[in-house]
Amino acid sequence: MKKLSFIFILLLTAATFTKAQTPERKMPSPGEMAMKTTEYLVMKLKLTDVQKTKVTAILTHYNEQMFKAFEANKDNKEMIPAVAKKLEAETELKMNAVLSVEQRAVLAKEKQRPGRS
Repeated sequence: MKKLSFIFILLLTAATFTKAQTPERKMPSPGEMAMKTTEYLVMKLKLTDVQKTKVTAILTHYNEQMFKAFEANKDNKEMIPAVAKKLEAETELKMNAVLSVEQRAVLAKEKQRPGRS
């Protein structure tokens, strides 16, 4: 029984040290997230250079506002979905002003794919 307890403690200690040495992933900045999303949209929607610049600015603003919302509502997580919904609606309006009718149709289909929001 002592051997079993010793082995258990040894394994638990090893697991703790292994976990402690794993580097944490850094959260991307709002700008980095916007660039990644924009690159995806360039590929899917065939954005022009002018559209790409505008879309990057729109998405950067959206991501910055979401980060602020998460920070402001750390203690009240129930508020985050309402804030997110409002920001998403504003962002969609801005995006629709930049995109062509055909691009909006492609984006709408893309949003309805399983695993997408």
